[in-house]
Amino acid sequence: TPLLTRVTTDYSESVAMAQQADIFTCSWGPPDDGISALGPLTLAQKVISGQAEKGRSGLGSLFVWAAGNGGKTFDDCALDGFVSNPNIIGRGKELEQSNGTAPPDSEGCPAILTSVVADNLGEQVSVDSRGQCSPAFYGSSAAAPVVAAGLAILLEKYPKLTRRQINHLIVHGANAEHYQKFAASDWTKNAAGLNFNRLLGFGVFSVERMLALVSSLANPAPEHLQCVKRFQIQDGSNTFGELAAQLSVKSCDVKYLEHLEVGVTLVHPRRGDIRIRLRSPAGTWVTALERRPLDTTSTGLEWNFTISHFWGEDPTGDWVIEFDDKLPSKKRGKILAVSLILHGTIQPSFSKAKQFSLDEAAAGRSSHSWLLAMLFLVLFSLVVYGGLEYLGIQRRIRRSESSWRILEEADEEEHNGAQLISVLFLLMKRISCWRWT
Repeated sequence: TPLLTRVTTDYSESVAMAQQADIFTCSWGPPDDGISALGPLTLAQKVISGQAEKGRSGLGSLFVWAAGNGGKTFDDCALDGFVSNPNIIGRGKELEQSNGTAPPDSEGCPAILTSVVADNLGEQVSVDSRGQCSPAFYGSSAAAPVVAAGLAILLEKYPKLTRRQINHLIVHGANAEHYQKFAASDWTKNAAGLNFNRLLGFGVFSVERMLALVSSLANPAPEHLQCVKRFQIQDGSNTFGELAAQLSVKSCDVKYLEHLEVGVTLVHPRRGDIRIRLRSPAGTWVTALERRPLDTTSTGLEWNFTISHFWGEDPTGDWVIEFDDKLPSKKRGKILAVSLILHGTIQPSFSKAKQFSLDEAAAGRSSHSWLLAMLFLVLFSLVVYGGLEYLGIQRRIRRSESSWRILEEADEEEHNGAQLISVLFLLMKRISCWRWT
């Protein structure tokens, strides 16, 4: 029975995601109402974590999750616990327009890795939750299966890639150039040199560029490391209208950050008035949570935010977390606890020996492409050389033909001259004979 044809429970979600599948594409989640803050419960979370670690024969199953269509209600997928989850690969696939703008119902959050150009996705026919044909399938729900199909192509050629390696290929293979020329001001470059956007992730999903990058992956892949840092905000300094707290990260082996989980526990009479930002030691600012005007929840917030846009940075040093209330003068909020969980490696995930070709590969020009280009150049040179030789031979043939014609004309003139002399000689003999007789 399809999951969404009935009321879903923690058990039904866990059963659906416990199947032996390489790729799960999920176009569902909490309501896009700008109010909810929901995610997987205990069983579902356990299954997702287990599949991400042990699925696909230990390489890690791939979960592709749609970011949501709550832009018009000012929703934020940072409070969608399925999208904002470190075990979900390529989370939050946005439906973007080819003119470089995001549709008005797009949701943004720092967990989004990539996006797709899909103006015409709504024209395809699909199956709805009742098993009926649907002529209109659109939104981020339609974009997620497109990415899942691209990942299937990647695994068809390279079935031994791990989930984390695929994460790196998605991030470095994403093409930000398509959108940057339309809205350059909406893009930020992190300290690792990667451009990111809160709606579009690191750019347009590209299977071609991912395939070109595979040869640059470090072999063996560097070990995944994790550091957990917990911070207590002292009484008296934990109330906020505007509060910036420094979080020092030392003695952590992670030098190349992948995902960052930010745990926050706070109380506030109106949750939707809060905005949370984070600054890395290298100076990159990322908005963990935007304000949600419709969210009037008064119970505060206890949540783990997944942030991917610091990808590749060195997390060692002083982080700054900033809490900003819409009405700062009233100081209505109180911070209870903050934690950081850093996921990454001590070594780069792309080999240094092949680092020089990373930019070319990311631009879709692999070493095989260069080989083909050189082969084409050689063939072109041979064709040009052969053509010039042919023209030279033709010129020499024409010269030879002209020379033969000249020789033939000279021979003919010489033959005619000899005949004339013979006739004159005979005539002279006749005249001589006539005279003597």
